[in-house]
Amino acid sequence: MVIVLLKGTIILCLVYFILSKAQECPRKCICKKSNQGNGPDWKVRCGDRDKINSLEEVNLTSFHNEVVQLNLSNNYLNLFLPQVQLISLQKLDISRNHLTALVENQFIKVPNLRKLDVSENSIKYIHIQAFTGLKHLERLKINNNQVVTIMEGTFLPLKYLKQIDISNNPLNCDCDLLWMLDWIEEISIKLLSNPRCATPLMFKNKLLRKLRMGIDVNCIPSSSNRDMPVMELSPNYSQIVFEGDSLKLNCKAVSISNNYESEDRIEWLWANMNAKDYFENVLIEDDYYNDNGLCVVHSASIN
Repeated sequence: MVIVLLKGTIILCLVYFILSKAQECPRKCICKKSNQGNGPDWKVRCGDRDKINSLEEVNLTSFHNEVVQLNLSNNYLNLFLPQVQLISLQKLDISRNHLTALVENQFIKVPNLRKLDVSENSIKYIHIQAFTGLKHLERLKINNNQVVTIMEGTFLPLKYLKQIDISNNPLNCDCDLLWMLDWIEEISIKLLSNPRCATPLMFKNKLLRKLRMGIDVNCIPSSSNRDMPVMELSPNYSQIVFEGDSLKLNCKAVSISNNYESEDRIEWLWANMNAKDYFENVLIEDDYYNDNGLCVVHSASIN
């Protein structure tokens, strides 16, 4: 009889515990108990009826260690800086809000995330240390924002990342972004939804993954031409020229494109003036040639 009563007491206490947590759910949120795990894990969704303008409206202090999923999508948030550490949070959705940037240590209070969705915001800037601490993250969605470039090293903390989506952003496919091609290949990341370039014009609407390093684009250093200098001038030492003597200078630089009609040019200046405007007898010639990627070559002859 005592044993039965003890079991009944435990059941009543557990029911009371669950009800008390539900009563502490923030006013603009819906809290549901998850069947996963051993403890009382909670899934929280906010803003379905009354929209959230600030995280101050989402007070999870009483059970912040038990929230495993937090859905704040389709609200009016312009910042995500939790007041407490959400140590158990594995899935965070802050898509379709008003975020314009991912700042340094943006997610430092949600260190155990597996899935992060920041898509469909107005994000233009991602700090190189925005994802610091997210060593367990597996899936990342940054698609449908205003991201132009992503600095090399930004995803370095994401040791277990498996999927990333950066599609539908106005990506500028220059050397500041194309490090991602090597990174994706080296770590075997799945690039979702086939992101396309917006600029430069020669790559507009071209698939990012289709760009060929060392052929379409030469970046220094890159996996294909690490020993090629950014610019080479010859002769590369001071010259002594007497009046009436001729002097020939050659300048070679790597072009971003293999298009012979590229707008890439080298200018020769003397005292910040066009050399042709300063010297009467100067001949400037330009040429292009392929040497593991297109190079621009200019020769200046002064007589």
